[in-house]
Amino acid sequence: FTDPRRIKSIKQLQIFDRWGNQVFANKDFEPNNMQLGWDGQYRGKKAPAGVYIYSAEIEFINGKKKLYSGDITLVR
Repeated sequence: FTDPRRIKSIKQLQIFDRWGNQVFANKDFEPNNMQLGWDGQYRGKKAPAGVYIYSAEIEFINGKKKLYSGDITLVR
């Protein structure tokens, strides 16, 4: 990503499993707040280890927005 001090807010964060099912979504939250990001759970239970896809729209302090996407590996 980028220097977190330049991020104003996370406009949208989505996490999907390998079959395209959305396992997490949140929007309009401040960066670096661990309680607002994905905690590795799905429907109140630990999500299985594996590869997940993310999509995040980030708003910077200069007002510009950028979309990031990629994959993450959840290890248990």
